[in-house]
Amino acid sequence: PFGNPVTMALQPTSEASQAAESTDRAIPQTKFVQIYEALWKGENPGTDAPNFWDEFFLLKVNTKYLEDVIARWSPEQTLALKSIVQVIVAKAILKLKDSNDIRIANALATLGVFFRSMFQKNLSQAGFDVVSVLFGLKDTSSKAQRMLSGFKANLAPERPALILDLTLRTMSVIATTSPNLHENKLLEYIMQFDVAESLIRIIREPETRALHGSHTCFLLACFLSYRRRETANPYALQLKNLADDVTLHGFGAVLVRILNQRNRQWAQPMNAADQGGIFYQLSSLVAEMFVAPQPEVLKTPTSLTTAALVLLFFFMHHNKHATVLLAHTPLAQNPAAAPDAQDLHDDESSNAKPVVATSAAPASTNLFGTLVTFTSFMLQDTTNESVQLSAALCFTILNVVCEDSHSNTFLHDSNINVPIVLHRAAMRHRPETIDTLTEGPLAITLLELCIELVMSHMRKQLDVTVYTLALNVIHRLLCFEKQSRVRLSFKWQHLWAALVAFLKFLNQQDEESEAYDLFALGNRVIVIFNLFVTYGDTFLPDPDSYDELYYELIRERKSFDALFESAKRHTRTSGPYAATANKLANSLINIRAIISHFGPKVEAWSLANKHEPMSPENVLAIVRDNYDTLTLKLQDGLDLYDGFRENADFDRVLSQLLRIMVKKYPRIKFQLEPIFSATR
Repeated sequence: PFGNPVTMALQPTSEASQAAESTDRAIPQTKFVQIYEALWKGENPGTDAPNFWDEFFLLKVNTKYLEDVIARWSPEQTLALKSIVQVIVAKAILKLKDSNDIRIANALATLGVFFRSMFQKNLSQAGFDVVSVLFGLKDTSSKAQRMLSGFKANLAPERPALILDLTLRTMSVIATTSPNLHENKLLEYIMQFDVAESLIRIIREPETRALHGSHTCFLLACFLSYRRRETANPYALQLKNLADDVTLHGFGAVLVRILNQRNRQWAQPMNAADQGGIFYQLSSLVAEMFVAPQPEVLKTPTSLTTAALVLLFFFMHHNKHATVLLAHTPLAQNPAAAPDAQDLHDDESSNAKPVVATSAAPASTNLFGTLVTFTSFMLQDTTNESVQLSAALCFTILNVVCEDSHSNTFLHDSNINVPIVLHRAAMRHRPETIDTLTEGPLAITLLELCIELVMSHMRKQLDVTVYTLALNVIHRLLCFEKQSRVRLSFKWQHLWAALVAFLKFLNQQDEESEAYDLFALGNRVIVIFNLFVTYGDTFLPDPDSYDELYYELIRERKSFDALFESAKRHTRTSGPYAATANKLANSLINIRAIISHFGPKVEAWSLANKHEPMSPENVLAIVRDNYDTLTLKLQDGLDLYDGFRENADFDRVLSQLLRIMVKKYPRIKFQLEPIFSATR
């Protein structure tokens, strides 16, 4: 049944004999092991058995045996045995379309083990092409296409769940064979044989989505990210043009489930502390003296959550129907109800406790609310690289959302009220808390998230990328509110106070430092204030709010004066950021005019009423009485901005995230027992 070329390939060689001897350990000599031992020695067990391969693939694959054997091969032994490997791989590919599900399951497990084990040997460093070792030098493309055709046949929703699961697992192994997705040669064949529709169909159907949605989303995130900027990517094109509401809601359901799962895991310790009170805290303190603390992995995003963010970014940036995703609200259910919601999480954080429903993850929130909650957790430890990169991607998604008119309308819809959890980091004046916001449009919660970032992350090693994105989100929300004349019932004083605090922080930094351009950040803040000054009457809730804006500017005049002096000084000395410093100084013209106009009048009142302390009401009265004599310059372009574009900085963030996503991907287990049990 092998044919002449294969028969020649199975002839014993000294290297093959040495490899066979190296596998001779205390391994139970089952029929499966006996056959493989014969193959490694160059024997042809199927010489007198025409149905040998049909019977061979009915034997349950011993994955541990195969992995242990292949791991012990040296590069020379691997080269000597490559013809045998190619025969086994070729036969496994043929069995992908067999009529017997046991053969298909064993073929999938065989391919998964060989692909993973061979790529883990780092043969490329020894000068070998792993793909040619697996497929051979001839007809490599046709063999890969045949394998993908078999995968596609087994991805049909009508196939048994166990077969579909094993197919996805084998494809996941292929997608993660290289730490750099763009260097994964196997993905090149997947680009040539499009299985996007098969994967999308899994998401569309409720039953397959519940069982396999997480694995499917991970694969789609990998496939659509592969050299997307370099060549035409069929997966990116399919998702870009996806307009079916049912399918989009299906994606929303999976993304909500993945992110909510992690949100619950992060919130669980805090909820336990709140419910247990002082006794819980004391017992936890004592326990920590004797038990190792929870692993850091529980504080970081998983491969699945990263894949969910990558998919969500792509939808929001490229699919014009993506607002449907944001609005998806899952039905209230047990968090463990989704069979695949925890499988990869448990592998990545084996010490995690079982997840239970908590008040910190309300089931009735939508995908947007889930994303905001996830982002607030991401902001808690931005010293971790994967957390920092994920926070940047989260705010990039929010940035893109706020640039879309349909999404903005959704965020400002007063009829949409869902509970959204916001994690607030511990600061000197407050403990670590988890709040549930339930009132007002979603835009209010988004503003609260941005304020939380601005107030709680001012440190010497400033995360400039995340701060820039957060300020962009605030600016884009205000631009929409100005253009649409939407008046949010929001305490804008909180935002103004946070922005002023950030300006004070910038004033304390070294303006000559080349770590980042503080003048560019300062200018973004001033543009936001100028929007309020110039157009506040179109979107602030009432005239009193406009008066309070002026009060805040007058009260913090020293901060604005210091910022102006710093910008002018840097411009005069032709510092490294002279251009942005000059732009900042020019942006301050109206704020300085307000301070110059009202400042002397406030001081005059103080002199005339020496024995009476000045109250905020006194200042507000002065402001109201002197609007008519105030002269401001009309500043053009305050409500305009350059839309988000994928640039080098974003590519860096995404590439690093994808590397971490692949590296942290849990080791796939090929569970074959269920398929054998089902046929007994």
